[in-house]
Amino acid sequence: MIKIKLKQFFILFIFLFSLKIKAQNNEGGIYMLQFKIDNDLIEEFKVEFPEKKFFTSFSEIIEFSDEVLDSIKFVSESFLSKKLSSDVKCIYKYTKRGKKITSVGVLGQLDGMPVNTFKNTIQSYNKKYYISIVANFQAGGYSIDFGRGKRSKIKPKLTLVVNVFDVDKNLIFKNKFVEKNFEKLRSYSGSYEGVRGNTVVTASETLRDVDFFSMYKSTLDKLLK
Repeated sequence: MIKIKLKQFFILFIFLFSLKIKAQNNEGGIYMLQFKIDNDLIEEFKVEFPEKKFFTSFSEIIEFSDEVLDSIKFVSESFLSKKLSSDVKCIYKYTKRGKKITSVGVLGQLDGMPVNTFKNTIQSYNKKYYISIVANFQAGGYSIDFGRGKRSKIKPKLTLVVNVFDVDKNLIFKNKFVEKNFEKLRSYSGSYEGVRGNTVVTASETLRDVDFFSMYKSTLDKLLK
């Protein structure tokens, strides 16, 4: 009697364990979300001192709110989940002390994004899909219609690349999409140039953080179709 119960328990354990493994294997992880923007597209204000040898200029660039940063990650998870019929989440590398490692907002890159290598990721996570996304904003597209007959001097172009691998790094899905036409994107503008003595001040029309989010969202949707 005891042997029969032990056998039944063992069979039940194997069954539940297999369900758990199956559930885990239907998950996907975004281990790399690189979001890079050329300085010309995000520079709001620049001051130059032509005659100085040191500290010849400084500039201000637009800042991305936490809400927009979270929205970029959420849309990436949502769209890839639908594409792969899987539960996709951003996954991160951690230090030995348990500190999350993310991208740093310098040199045109966004702060707080997952940044890891494939090799390191598979050692820490058991997923069916391992995903990397690279979004690169540059000049080279079409001007944007601001309304009332006014068009931007800024002409953004987005090159978006998505790679999906299995645990053996076999390529499951790969696509690259270049979007140049954000003509109907609504934003705000205001530009002037002035020279005060030996100081050159330039305020450029810029896109807001929500504009970059909108461009990323629409392009990712097209890439995954």
